[in-house]
Amino acid sequence: MDEVMEEYLGDGLVFETKLPLKCEVASEQSVVEGMPRAAARNERLLQCLIALDEHRKEVSEEDDDRVAELLRLEAKLDMLLELVSGLVQQKEDVEVPSGLRLGAMGMSWSGGEADLQVGQHAWISLAIDPRLPQSLKLPVLIKEIADHEEGRWITASFLEQGERFTDLLQKVIFRHHRRQVAQLRAEQKREDD
Repeated sequence: MDEVMEEYLGDGLVFETKLPLKCEVASEQSVVEGMPRAAARNERLLQCLIALDEHRKEVSEEDDDRVAELLRLEAKLDMLLELVSGLVQQKEDVEVPSGLRLGAMGMSWSGGEADLQVGQHAWISLAIDPRLPQSLKLPVLIKEIADHEEGRWITASFLEQGERFTDLLQKVIFRHHRRQVAQLRAEQKREDD
């Protein structure tokens, strides 16, 4: 990853994969006006994704089994309501880039729209996990468009989504990284056996 990508993706872990996305150029005003709603929606989606990855909610020792069961049911109902609401919304046409790098502060992807230009505002619809029927809707500013060995890469920084969104996204990226490391170790162990 070159220095420009590193600068706009953040200095933490980077999620490298292939995920469906759609980039739509938008005016700065429409992006700024839509950011609060998108931030709240993105936070809910990331919370659902994290809840899907958690096996059970922690309860203290003094809580009895009924309270623990009610807490688990409540979390499942919250998640179900969020996911079902997404089914009502229109499905988006997305493409799968040959590469994607997602950081806490921005993202880079291969290919993309031919008419994109540095300095444009855009909305990225990112299908971060197939278990979620809705895509994240990320307000971005296009920072770089460059040709690399592996093709044309577009780098964009996220416009302010709030500290909560950043924390949740970092958690999702960390969990993805942890799963990748576990997969690599399992593959190496199979090869060694």
